Amino acid sequence: RSMIADTMLYQGDQRWILDAKYKRDFGNESRSDRFQMCGYVLGFGASRATLVYPIASDAITPHRVLLSTSFGNRCVTIDTVALPMTEGPKRCQERLFEFIAESDALKRAKQTPTNAP
Repeated sequence: RSMIADTMLYQGDQRWILDAKYKRDFGNESRSDRFQMCGYVLGFGASRATLVYPIASDAITPHRVLLSTSFGNRCVTIDTVALPMTEGPKRCQERLFEFIAESDALKRAKQTPTNAP
């Protein structure tokens, strides 16, 4: 058997797996989907794996962290995001890029040391 991820994003030595789910399980992610993400993290050496689910509304982009831990010497996050598939491909792509940008900004903020008075 082999593993094939839907999408893998690279930034330097970091890998982020995105796996599209064509079912309405956001907020009730299956155990097998969670294990699949763990397999991707281990198999591809990724630091993040995200389940992507469809939603009907573009009002918000729901996001949930399912697991945040360490494997060896790297921090790993397994999370889920819901994107407005019914708004059409262009809007769905825009929301995905917004999610990625927000994730990058959050990562940079966590890496920036704060100066305590």
